Amino acid sequence: MASATSGTNYGAAGVSRSPSGYGVWGHAEGSAGASYGVVGWTNSTAGTGVFGIAAAASGQSYGVRGATNSAAGYAGYFEGRAHVVGNLSATGLKSFRIPHPTLPGHDLYHYAQESPRPENVYSGIAELDAAGAAVIALPDYFVPINAPPYRYLLTPIGAPMPELHVAEEVRDGRFKVAGARRGSGCRGC
Repeated sequence: MASATSGTNYGAAGVSRSPSGYGVWGHAEGSAGASYGVVGWTNSTAGTGVFGIAAAASGQSYGVRGATNSAAGYAGYFEGRAHVVGNLSATGLKSFRIPHPTLPGHDLYHYAQESPRPENVYSGIAELDAAGAAVIALPDYFVPINAPPYRYLLTPIGAPMPELHVAEEVRDGRFKVAGARRGSGCRGC
């Protein structure tokens, strides 16, 4: 415990000079329950509970690193907002789990796409009717999590269709396409 109320002080300090050593080691040996190997805590309105510094000026070092052996576990888990200053990279899928806006207790998984603006992409194939039109029903969660202006990309299948267009924009979770050849298909509809 560091009891001084000013200046830089440490509640616990550890130093290791070994190239494979640990300056501070915490180990919670309990095999059940919520236990913590190391806890960092601050009551300061401008404090940091845990702060990691990788001081080497070269090489690939880590200020903070986490790992898990459990397939259901997380190497890092945050409750509350998270902020990154600098570049963020990921290996594998960048998925986001959000609460389902119309089914309480359920979640939606969305995957990251790169874009200069925030947007979600929905796609499908529609069979057009004898008049070359179709009404496209969007998922029930489309309107609550997306904001206009909406963007549309229509790709005719089977033949060029220069008259294919959005006849009615999204209203009540639906939009209408028209101007296609009778009985043809439309990808993206």
